[in-house]
Amino acid sequence: MIDFLSTNPNIETQAKRSAHLLAAVISRAMLDMMERPTKEEVKKRRNDNSDALQSLSFFFDDNNNTFKLYSRLIGIDPEPFLKQLTSLSYYDASKTKFTVLQLRSLRVRIAWYRRRPHLTVLKESMDNEMPNVSSPN
Repeated sequence: MIDFLSTNPNIETQAKRSAHLLAAVISRAMLDMMERPTKEEVKKRRNDNSDALQSLSFFFDDNNNTFKLYSRLIGIDPEPFLKQLTSLSYYDASKTKFTVLQLRSLRVRIAWYRRRPHLTVLKESMDNEMPNVSSPN
C-alpha cells in the first residue's frame, strides 16, 4: 500500500515512519478481511473469524472512525478508498496484487457483514475473551 505522506520529500523522518506504520495496519486489516471463510462460516453464512470481523468493523462500522482517521493521516481520502474496496470483484484479480480467492472471500465477507448478524457473534466473542472477575466479598 502506498501512503502519500511518506512519499513527500519535505516530510520529517518520524512522520514518514508513522505513515508507514499506519499503512501497514490498513494493509493487514485488508488481508484479514480476505481470509478464506471456513466451512462452518459458509454453512452459517456469517463471519465467525474474529480477525476478519474486527477488520470489517475497522473499515465499515459507522461508530468506528479509526480507518477514516488513519487514512487521512497518510493522505488518502477514505470514502473513495472504501468505494473502490467494496467494488472489487474477482474479475479484477489481474489488475491487483490480490488473488481471485482473496477477492472472492472479500466480497462474501462484506456481504455477510452488511447483513449484520455478526453483532451477536462479536458480543459473544468479546464476552468469552473478557476474564470473569468477581467482586470481593
